[in-house]
Amino acid sequence: MKNLKPFFFACILSLSAFGGNTNDLSALRQGIVEVETGLTAEWLATGRSPALFYSPEGRFDFPIAVKRDDLDGFLQKLQPDGSFNDIDYTSVSRSGWVWASHFDRVRKLAIAINTYPEAEVQAKNLNQAFHSTLGWWIKENPTCPNWWYNEICMPRFMGVIGTLMWEEMSPEERNGALAIIDRTATGATGQNRLWRGINVMLQGMLKNDPELAENGIVSGAETISAEVAIEGIQPDWSFRQHGPQFYQGNYGHHFLLNTAYLLRVLHGSEFEVSAEKQAVIENLALEGTRWMMWGSLLDYAAWGRQISYENRVQGPPLLGTCDALIAIKPGDTSELQAWRESIISDTPLSSLLGTRFFWRSDYGVMRQPELMATVKMCSTRTLSTEICNDENLLGAFLCEGMTLLYRDGGEYDRIFPVWDWNRLPGVTSRPTAPMPDPSEWSEKPGATAFVGGISGDDSGAMVMEARRFGVAADKVWVNGPNGILILTGNISSEADEPVFTTINQCLLKGDVLKRSIDGKTAVWHDGLAYFFVLGDDKVVIEQGEQSGDWRDLRTASTDGEAKADVFLLGVDHGAKPTNAQTACWVSPMTEADFQTSGLPTTLKILQNTPEFQALELDGICTLAFHKPGSIQIDGLGTVAVDVPCLMSLKKEGRAIQIAVADPTQTQASLQMTFNGETQTIELPQGANAGSTITKSL
Repeated sequence: MKNLKPFFFACILSLSAFGGNTNDLSALRQGIVEVETGLTAEWLATGRSPALFYSPEGRFDFPIAVKRDDLDGFLQKLQPDGSFNDIDYTSVSRSGWVWASHFDRVRKLAIAINTYPEAEVQAKNLNQAFHSTLGWWIKENPTCPNWWYNEICMPRFMGVIGTLMWEEMSPEERNGALAIIDRTATGATGQNRLWRGINVMLQGMLKNDPELAENGIVSGAETISAEVAIEGIQPDWSFRQHGPQFYQGNYGHHFLLNTAYLLRVLHGSEFEVSAEKQAVIENLALEGTRWMMWGSLLDYAAWGRQISYENRVQGPPLLGTCDALIAIKPGDTSELQAWRESIISDTPLSSLLGTRFFWRSDYGVMRQPELMATVKMCSTRTLSTEICNDENLLGAFLCEGMTLLYRDGGEYDRIFPVWDWNRLPGVTSRPTAPMPDPSEWSEKPGATAFVGGISGDDSGAMVMEARRFGVAADKVWVNGPNGILILTGNISSEADEPVFTTINQCLLKGDVLKRSIDGKTAVWHDGLAYFFVLGDDKVVIEQGEQSGDWRDLRTASTDGEAKADVFLLGVDHGAKPTNAQTACWVSPMTEADFQTSGLPTTLKILQNTPEFQALELDGICTLAFHKPGSIQIDGLGTVAVDVPCLMSLKKEGRAIQIAVADPTQTQASLQMTFNGETQTIELPQGANAGSTITKSL
């Protein structure tokens, strides 16, 4: 076992060493059985719909309820030799390896045998089916070209299956199971380290080796830390994997599932994870991932390369995380209970309002009662999304200020094969130019350091200097009352292709309306009104059927050609623009309200130049200083700063409330002069550089 300093070991787990006590392993085995069978047992006892627990075949770490129709369905496809006639066993794909669905069914059989009434188990010949399917796998001993399936996925399946069925397995089956689980070992970083740790824990249980099981627990628990690291949990409660790459979905999603699994399995035992680490996971869940969810859906911008999958489920399985945290938490669980209900009912949490900017990952969320906007960016400090295993082949613009707008959560459901990937929502680009080569963007840092945001409970803002792929644009997003302002300035390009700012590209649902209000264009679609408040925009509306192919996004996709009706809204800036601009106020409203609505009266664009972007919205001034300088604001006076920054000011009686952040994450302080008086504002440093600081004048 890895040598650990006593203090560090105590921080990892509040446990005593196994000391070779196999009774401790029995307690662990029982914990695994209870967690693996819990949802199926609950469904059998209560009839509660298990729809939220659906696991794509081949996912070993999603909580599942084994339904009778699913069970009966794949049993009908079972062949005499133990294989299934609907699985393509000739596949050598590195991505979405379909062979894994075979082991998924073996796991489901093991769960059913341990939960279904004995008479039903016998009537369906579940034991015979289990031994047949497991025996086929052990005999064939398949391997995947992708190491992950061999060293993480298959050992995890085998560890769980062995834990559930060890006493029923023959010596030959046990030896085969051990050969599979012996492919795993501790190591790696982030989520991969956690997966491996749990696998080694299971390996130790199957081998009746307490020290090996403890080694796995310790290695897995080491990942539960908010200390500063390139990968894993970040101090702002975002999650990164494969370097400084935002991954709250995919790796971060599974991290929450697996840490909750580990916490719940170990709860109440001698190996219980410490209260400090339990709090870290709860914060990652509530202060991180929960903010990024709209009902049961985890924001697509958080998925990383898995946005290219046709069958991924991201969000609903976190119900299992809620259940685990509720089960182990000794105190108030009301926030977890409310989040759980939000997932079950697929209803957005009304208690989460305002803006959260995750400065470690260049990602932000703006929430209102009827609207959530998410913004995905990239700076010189972070990496763009990646191409890996021939996945995410068209993702060049995913981190260029992509802005997704949610009202009911279905706006982008399976739209991705028919998306125009050169015109992603929120992005300014040259859509007729060739798609940028992956060597220019896959796992590459952004082009500028000036990317940041201000968090606030009733407002907030974000800013990005976009400078890639032949286009320059300065972008500001402001969260206001019942709406989001998207302000873009300094739009410039020397290329021949026209430049285009996309406001939205979503599924077409119902009518699209267009009005002119005081010479300014207003558009309505699917409960959202878009007001182009500057008035000189060449607004483009496209609506109709679009076609595409999932395999263009991910080579191994099992789905192919796709069609969908799409709504696209944006602004054409023409070829070779210089300092062009656009501003769009997006507000949820009914069609009837839109027909009579005027322009927003509490919004004023004060300045939109390469030096400053300034606006006033509902009494709050947002100032993006791209360079040191000053600006005169009616009612407030002159504001000057000596370094680039993002700032908001609001009058509250005689006081001025200031919120400020350093988008460059390089400044120690700023000198702010307000109405002739100069003050020094110390800025957060280290892991908190870029976070919001508030001050009252």
